[in-house]
Amino acid sequence: MEISRFFGASLLRVAAPVLLLFCTLLSVQAQTLYYWSGGGANASWATAGNFQNSPTSNVNSTPESSDQTQLVFGARVATGLVASNATSGFNVSALIFSNTSAQSFTITGSQIEFKKVGSVNPEIRQESSAAQTIATGIKLAEPLTLGGNGTGLVTMTGAWEAGTKGINKTGTSAFFIDVASVANSGTVTISNGTLALRSGTNLVGGVIQLRGGALPRESLLSPDPIESGINYYFSPCLLGQSSAGANLVTFM
Repeated sequence: MEISRFFGASLLRVAAPVLLLFCTLLSVQAQTLYYWSGGGANASWATAGNFQNSPTSNVNSTPESSDQTQLVFGARVATGLVASNATSGFNVSALIFSNTSAQSFTITGSQIEFKKVGSVNPEIRQESSAAQTIATGIKLAEPLTLGGNGTGLVTMTGAWEAGTKGINKTGTSAFFIDVASVANSGTVTISNGTLALRSGTNLVGGVIQLRGGALPRESLLSPDPIESGINYYFSPCLLGQSSAGANLVTFM
């Protein structure tokens, strides 16, 4: 009896961490990818035939508003390079412009809300060599990563609601936030690539950390963010050049 209890307890101690790891991996991997094909009757995400469930199959699949939803725009396109979100506050964990296509897409329609899946923050990933445009509003439930290594510029022209969540720029890709104001009181960290702001863009009291990559000169010299008391972190170099390290400079 004592021996069986000993082995039972030992088995439980071994099995519990394994089960926890399995559940963690399951939660991270539980992401649903939808591939834009543009074969529907109009440009709406909700229209049958516009998304399919894999890069190779022809099975139509309509995306759900969910923190597990990832939308991929790439080589599956038949027709229709404009994709429109008809549902305000539509939830996704990622928008991905695939390196399998050199097509330029325009994302239009209602606001998109970015949520993390498991412990992974939401992302807009540019892997394509073609320029992309995101004209929808952007709302952040978590810090948003602007990533990827594609060479095409991603221009974002919709209104932002970032709150305190902040933005992380990674990868060698380039993003251009072409709006008058970004409602963001969180931290904008540029680790790699380029994050450009339209001259005059007001980050509404945010903090910019330049730890690599580039923030173009005109972004820092525009008057509105300076007047709003934004803190900038950058290494000793000309504004707009690549940098690493962090020295605090406050423009008041």
